[in-house]
Amino acid sequence: MGIDVNEDKLLFMKERRSDTSFVRASGDHIPFGANTFDCILCLEVIEHVYNPVALFQEMNRVLVPRGKFILATPNYGSFTWLIIERLYGIIMPGGYELDHYNAFDKTGIIRMAEYNGFALEEIRTVGFSDLVISFMKKAP
Repeated sequence: MGIDVNEDKLLFMKERRSDTSFVRASGDHIPFGANTFDCILCLEVIEHVYNPVALFQEMNRVLVPRGKFILATPNYGSFTWLIIERLYGIIMPGGYELDHYNAFDKTGIIRMAEYNGFALEEIRTVGFSDLVISFMKKAP
């Protein structure tokens, strides 16, 4: 199951993954019931949303207790990412760099997740610039 708010992205993925269902929806309003999913991948999304707390709350709602929430986001605590983002802005003016509404480092994203009912399982850094973090939804 794939979810995206952008219809063009969904069409792109449908052409490549005809065996997968896709739904147009926002991460803070997922059209599924509570405790539906065992695992959610949220890759390079949270930096683009206006209200990241709402996204965490919605992930918590649709995950089963002890379900996994795997998140990837640029690491704004990394000097490498700051250079990469600046270079993107130079090489691709008008690209996505203005679409990042949130700038998280490890501490900030972990605190937000814990505040919204998740426990840290594992954290990795990819290419010195991206964070990939696995959380578990705390049992009630």
